[in-house]
Amino acid sequence: MAPQRGSKKPVTTLVSMLPKTTYNETDEAEGTVRSLAYIRIQLQLLQWLGLHASDTLTVRQAYYWTENIAEDKHPQAKDALRLCYYMRSQGFDTYAKFQKSKMSLYIASQPTEVTSPKSDRLYWCQDHLTNEVVHELGTVPVSSGARGGRRNAFSLDSTQHAIQRLQATVDAVIAAGTDIARAQSRNTLAAAAGQDEHGEDTGDNAGTVSEGNAGRENENDQPTMGSLAARIAVARADLETLLFSDPPDTGAIAAAIARVAELNSQEN
Repeated sequence: MAPQRGSKKPVTTLVSMLPKTTYNETDEAEGTVRSLAYIRIQLQLLQWLGLHASDTLTVRQAYYWTENIAEDKHPQAKDALRLCYYMRSQGFDTYAKFQKSKMSLYIASQPTEVTSPKSDRLYWCQDHLTNEVVHELGTVPVSSGARGGRRNAFSLDSTQHAIQRLQATVDAVIAAGTDIARAQSRNTLAAAAGQDEHGEDTGDNAGTVSEGNAGRENENDQPTMGSLAARIAVARADLETLLFSDPPDTGAIAAAIARVAELNSQEN
């Protein structure tokens, strides 16, 4: 008789050798902005933790995450530091050292049990005054998929909650983009009708739009509400797939966000 399958066990890791960080993303100053690129890396990081033990983090993986929190792969030093301590809050042994204007980010070496730049692994170095990246790696490979040992249970409940919270933030970013798209659409239509952004006639083109055409835009090209809802659902699913891709295609993600915003703007 075949043995019964047990419930799927969570990936586990060694207990962190570093003191628990006091950093909490929810305590950041009001008005602090997280870019979509930063959020995307947070999602990838949490997904990675669902498959790997945190003590198996490599220098290249940490470098890849840090580099890609900016669309142009040149993040500001404050954001690189912010991600370092976000990683620390999620169970990674990452920390920062400062020497004059140089900020160095390390992965603590578990076997030594003592943090030291001599034994720990440098994964990012940047001038925090000029934002110049001092330490660069070559081509960063995709994560190997190797798993660490199952040591000291590591619950994934908080990880799943964090993923859901981040996805809600992505939805808010998309919604904000939709509002912008709607405003741009209104302004474009107003300009075509000879109106300013407040709907007032400019005078030069007043009365050029016939009453029979009022309120109709690309009448034959607009989908029905049923098919529009389906297209929005597909577009959002495509966007979520791209957000979780490794490595991410930033161009495709930007295009997908624009597509969702465009479709959402057609609802009203």
